[in-house]
Amino acid sequence: MNIRRKRAILEGSLVSLKGREKMRTSRVRTLFVRNWRTLALRSLIAMLLSLAVFVWPGLVLAVLLGLFGAFALIDGLFAVLPPEGPVGTVAGVITLLWPAIKVLALLYLAAALAMVTGLLEIVASIWIRHVIGYGWPLLLDGIMSVLLGLILVLQPVTGASAILWLFGAYAGVSGVTLLFFAFRLRGVLIAREDI
Repeated sequence: MNIRRKRAILEGSLVSLKGREKMRTSRVRTLFVRNWRTLALRSLIAMLLSLAVFVWPGLVLAVLLGLFGAFALIDGLFAVLPPEGPVGTVAGVITLLWPAIKVLALLYLAAALAMVTGLLEIVASIWIRHVIGYGWPLLLDGIMSVLLGLILVLQPVTGASAILWLFGAYAGVSGVTLLFFAFRLRGVLIAREDI
């Protein structure tokens, strides 16, 4: 085979690879951008949970278990990233179906959910930055989730009240950053009519 023909075949392969990468990137961008409403709803639920925690700080543990179970279940069902969904859904179902779960077990369950979700969001934010050029709110939410999980694991005996306040603060800040990110995705959708 002559050199020109080899070069043409090689260049054709590179163009084909670039085209496939562009299609994959376009599909992912479309997935995230078109689902901005789902992300906004998820963030509003987190902010409502935060508000409930701060307005009624004397919530009994059973209500906290129910709120956490509902939040984890809804968060899992509305997760934009596929791996997040099953983790949150399982955590929510376990909490709702087994209300006699020990406080420490719930604490570790919440910590695991926060850390897994946070790590997935950190990875997604780095990756989506290359797709839509904007991912810092998701990165911030991921870092906060991992930190919450670490605090819950390292300080398990801080008391239900402190955990309640910490969880309420996390849900509020997480809700605000995700809502900001959702509206940023909405702006991308409006700016790019090809999606």
